[in-house]
Amino acid sequence: MNSTYLALLNIGRNRRRSVLILLIMTIGTTGLIVNNGLITFIFNGLRDDAIYGRYGHLQVYRQGYTLNHRQAPFDYWFSDAEYSGLQARIQRMAQVKAVTAEATLPVFLSWGDRSAAALAYGVVPADLDLLTAPRIVAGRNQIRDSGTFADAVIGHGLAQRLQLQPGDVLTITASGRNHAFNGLDVRVSGVFEEGFREYDDWILKLPLSALQRLAGQSGVEKILVLLRDTSQTEAVRAAMPAAVQGGPAIETASWRDLAEFYRQVLAMFGKELKVIEWIIQVLVFFAMVTGLAMMFTERQHEMATLIAMGMTRVQLALLFARESAWFGLAASGLGALFGTIAGMLVSWVGINMPPPPGSTRPFVARVDLSAMDIGHYCLLTLVVTCLAAIVPALWIWRLNVAAALRQERS
Repeated sequence: MNSTYLALLNIGRNRRRSVLILLIMTIGTTGLIVNNGLITFIFNGLRDDAIYGRYGHLQVYRQGYTLNHRQAPFDYWFSDAEYSGLQARIQRMAQVKAVTAEATLPVFLSWGDRSAAALAYGVVPADLDLLTAPRIVAGRNQIRDSGTFADAVIGHGLAQRLQLQPGDVLTITASGRNHAFNGLDVRVSGVFEEGFREYDDWILKLPLSALQRLAGQSGVEKILVLLRDTSQTEAVRAAMPAAVQGGPAIETASWRDLAEFYRQVLAMFGKELKVIEWIIQVLVFFAMVTGLAMMFTERQHEMATLIAMGMTRVQLALLFARESAWFGLAASGLGALFGTIAGMLVSWVGINMPPPPGSTRPFVARVDLSAMDIGHYCLLTLVVTCLAAIVPALWIWRLNVAAALRQERS
């Protein structure tokens, strides 16, 4: 009889025990798939917030900006002509979806008898929806610059500090180029909530042309690049210097470089996922070893008889390994099935989560399933069950055939 088929028949000899072992292993695989899907959902949400809420996929600066812009910020702006040339060159890259510009300036806000320090972002009005996905809590997410008067959207925390409402007019003052103080009146068109306290408490966005008047300088501070596929970020970054040859020397930063909060969460949850993975796989391993140990104890006379009839110990150990492999295959298949079903149910129902540290908004967690992750955990379960077969193989190697045969006769 084929030894692989014989191993399958041996599994059915004690159905209750086999079902219990399969149940433990299936629950473990299902738990790993769902837990990984939840964490992947959180990672992807933070990634998209970082990319589409603040940084873009890539940011392009004039060479030397990263090290020196704090000491001489206006020396590292691109002129309008340089920006137009760079924008055209970057836009021709196949993976690039959109290119826009941005500039920042520390400002002082005053409204009535209230005042606050803030960081003003000058953005292209037409691209406001392109690079931001905030929740508008009041007013509208639109800005314009009439030349003498400008609109602005303001972070929720900053608006609360100043007690601002849409339609209010506040005065912005700033130290521009050559330390000249400039002022500008803007009307609040909307109040947004990005979800991060450090952002919502300090940021307002106004048209780039209005911020240029405050700074007393034309041009842009940085160029933001959005890609069609996030996975191509590093490839596009590597190709960027060659693509913009003929223009000013540049340096780049990716969204991952800039999103410190994302990196912190990734490190924390990545370790948590690894710990859970190890715990569950250790439980699966010992469940498999325990089941095989019970089989070994019950079948010592049978094994001694097979050895006495001419089967080698290696062949007997391989028989147990095949039984273990059948368990692993069954648990992997069932784990993939129930993990997918459980993930879809959790995503349909949703899990209400409190605001993460530093955030102002709760969120509904769902499960991001991918064939690669499901296959990874199914393969891991199969490998662990096959490793568990090493234990009975060692017992078989030390089996006293004569003693096992005498024990059964008594």
